[in-house]
Amino acid sequence: MGKKKLKRTQLYISEEDHRKLQYYSSTESKSMSGEVREAIKQYLAKKDLQVNQKIKGAKKDSIFNIVGMCKDTEKNKQGLKDYKKDIYKLPWEDNKIK
Repeated sequence: MGKKKLKRTQLYISEEDHRKLQYYSSTESKSMSGEVREAIKQYLAKKDLQVNQKIKGAKKDSIFNIVGMCKDTEKNKQGLKDYKKDIYKLPWEDNKIK
């Protein structure tokens, strides 16, 4: 698996945060950008966990349990997928919930 393509972005941080970031990145022989990417990755992993727990909680949702109770047909399966997609979809992953 190759490296992921990076997207360039710009952000503003306080001078104090910049100094700390510069210090910590130099002590670990990392770039400041690498430190920021790692921090963002950790933050997003935590958020993903929260969202996934919310989606898993859908199994306790009354409507979720009713969908598909009828005859097991492709139409019913699609109804369940559409319900999950419409109610619990992630804005940046449109149509990926299955």
